[in-house]
Amino acid sequence: MSSAACRLGRAQCTDANPCPLYGRWKEVSDQVATFFRDTSLADVISGRIETPGG
Repeated sequence: MSSAACRLGRAQCTDANPCPLYGRWKEVSDQVATFFRDTSLADVISGRIETPGG
């Protein structure tokens, strides 16, 4: 399932036509995308990743 897919299975789920989960899922999805964009494999191997509250 792509990050743009509706978690409730709707044909369209966008800012303009959101499902009931869209706002919360978009926030979480954006955080996951940022983590993978900003974290290298070297960071993971060396333990240099930030953890929530850490």
